[in-house]
Amino acid sequence: MSDYILNTKVFSSGARIRILKALENHPSSLSKIGATLGRISNSEVSRHLTILADNGLVKRERVTGRNYILTLFGKILLKVFSPLEYLDINKRFFENHPIDFLPIELIRDIDSLSNSQFVDGTGNVMREIQSILNSYSGNIYVMSDVSFIFKSPKTVLCKFITSPKYYLDPEKPPHVQSIFPRTKWNDIKFKLLNQIPIFLGINPEEKIGVLSFPSEHTRQVDLDNCFVVTDDLGLSFLMKLWDYFWELGSHP
Repeated sequence: MSDYILNTKVFSSGARIRILKALENHPSSLSKIGATLGRISNSEVSRHLTILADNGLVKRERVTGRNYILTLFGKILLKVFSPLEYLDINKRFFENHPIDFLPIELIRDIDSLSNSQFVDGTGNVMREIQSILNSYSGNIYVMSDVSFIFKSPKTVLCKFITSPKYYLDPEKPPHVQSIFPRTKWNDIKFKLLNQIPIFLGINPEEKIGVLSFPSEHTRQVDLDNCFVVTDDLGLSFLMKLWDYFWELGSHP
């Protein structure tokens, strides 16, 4: 049995989480860890390493005694708590944009957005969304409760998720069945979802995706900002989001 008790406050510091991340793939010395983190003194690094060691998350290498490595316990907990670093860095954003509607397995993967580009400003967000919708190559996956998304004549939708109001009321455009030619209608797969908390657009072939979260104040999708994703890890996360909501949706 372990001879220490884990103090969960060890994860209250973004610096300590970044130290664990720095040791994730290879051993490192105190000075190298400090250089990786930047803007932190060696004495502060030493203090954090002592706390991590006291909680059984890191230890010194036996060979040199100079480098630090993750313990097996540290590796396990890093996988569980690594999203905390991302949430800590982006605390201001996530204080105003809830993600508690997502299942825990997706929240744990939220740091998959680490390499995404954060775009601010409604005009800039609209340009990013239109760049996906107006793409000439590849099929597009879209989840939206915003009507203009379905008005683009260039859009080649493979699958989409939308609100029942755009399907059930043909008198109120843009009624989805009136947007696409009848010859293409059977090729389009879509589902209906009563509450759509995010905007999600993905073009897998061109490897680009756009994600917007809801505002804490309105609980509606906040199109004043978005994450533009172009890396494999981030796109994999967006497809997991898509699969989750696709399963929640229902066929008309």
